Amino acid sequence: MSGSTQKANSIEKALDILTAFTLKESPMGATELSKKLKYHPATISRILQILNKKGFLRQDEKTRKFMLGSAANKLGKGIFTPFANDLLLIAKPYLRELSELLGETVVLQVVFGDSAVCVDVVQGTRGLSIRFNPGDRIPVHVSPGGKVILSYYDPEDIDKLFSRGFQSFTHKTITDLDVFKRELQMAREQGVAFGREEATVGVNAIGVPVLDPKGIPIAAVLVVRLASKVEYDLNSPEIVSMKKIADEIGRQIGLS
Repeated sequence: MSGSTQKANSIEKALDILTAFTLKESPMGATELSKKLKYHPATISRILQILNKKGFLRQDEKTRKFMLGSAANKLGKGIFTPFANDLLLIAKPYLRELSELLGETVVLQVVFGDSAVCVDVVQGTRGLSIRFNPGDRIPVHVSPGGKVILSYYDPEDIDKLFSRGFQSFTHKTITDLDVFKRELQMAREQGVAFGREEATVGVNAIGVPVLDPKGIPIAAVLVVRLASKVEYDLNSPEIVSMKKIADEIGRQIGLS
């Protein structure tokens, strides 16, 4: 039994290491990962070398730090791409319609692990300085799209997802679990979540859920704009239009 337990622990640690490589934190070395995951540096180093050898990580020859490798990218793409393609096919015209109506950048996101992943982006016409690309991902707790999807999760799942705490990106990033849970509760009740310069100073966003016919969140529609332009009125034409578009995407998915 002890050998079996040790093997399971090693697998769990290897998976923890892989999921630690979010877009904002890569590349990382053994010391950084040890501090983040609270594992012994020797254990981290051993697993890193195995993952590197198998292609799930790759090491920079100059910095000696690691980043996701081709095997990890292929695995993620194989799981995610079929779903994303179907979702994109349905959502694309609605995202374009919303962007043209508001003149702002519109993003379609899904939650994948602890990241909010951009499935599609329609750039606005008002010249927002920050730009997104399909495939970009950010930590889920600083994305209103991620938050509005997480608002449907069970509290126990939220506890597990953030058992190691929150990474801070700006002075407005929520890093307290109880505060974050209250934010999720409000998002669930209101059907909308807000990002108030939590990922990038000067940039705010609004996210609404795309629900399937069973009421399960499968994606989120975001509008991204300069912080000074965002309205937080739940009855504003912007939020009403976003919810209408998200509902129509969900309805079409139910018909497909």
